[in-house]
Amino acid sequence: MAMLGQSQITQVRLPDGRNVAIVDWTDKPLFSTIDLLSGYTDQEIECFTYNVSDNVSSSSNISTRRIATERDTNVATPGGMASTEEILIYNIKVEPFEFLAAASPNTADATLFSTAAPGLPVPQPQTLAILNQFTLLRLEISQKIYAEAGVSYFNTGFGPFISGQRNIAAAAAGSPIAFANLGLPSAEAPRSFSIPHHIGGQEKYRVVLANPTGSTVTFADSAGAAAARTALTVRILLEGLYKRPVS
Repeated sequence: MAMLGQSQITQVRLPDGRNVAIVDWTDKPLFSTIDLLSGYTDQEIECFTYNVSDNVSSSSNISTRRIATERDTNVATPGGMASTEEILIYNIKVEPFEFLAAASPNTADATLFSTAAPGLPVPQPQTLAILNQFTLLRLEISQKIYAEAGVSYFNTGFGPFISGQRNIAAAAAGSPIAFANLGLPSAEAPRSFSIPHHIGGQEKYRVVLANPTGSTVTFADSAGAAAARTALTVRILLEGLYKRPVS
């Protein structure tokens, strides 16, 4: 790793011997979002494939998709890097939010997802546990898998932390509602990659939420019954050193 004046990194040597010059770089995560509705069977749902004002990536049982805003993505070039853009990925984080879909016949309309239930958008533990059970998260660069593990492996490391339960009027008879997070919201909780993953200028990549068997992913309520109106919005962040594209 070359240094300038012992205070500025100018090069990073990758495991394959390539040198990456650190000029006009910043510590800025790239992020993209996926919407999921209980009962989906998609084997793969991609993100980082759209810009602001495009449709948000969604499970196929969502018929009306949301229009992406700056809360959903900050990607400059969908599905790849611009010629002057690069990133060294040291960490992937998954940030989930739970919502309630509208009642029939509008359940499949993501624009109507709401927080009209106690505690939302903080997810419930059984919702996250089912997502973790069925799905893997993959980072593919130039059609090669560079990172792959269950969703819970990619600990958020920040966000609300609720370790207890909350009784509400409808649940006071013995069905309290619990809330959860993907791991401890602390800076040391997420695991960084031993070796950063590099995506170079004009290189294609994709991040995939995979359900390899095509099983029906049905979220459940606190009593274990199927919750057809439970929806998740999952924001995925690629953290590391990012070289902004030159406009």
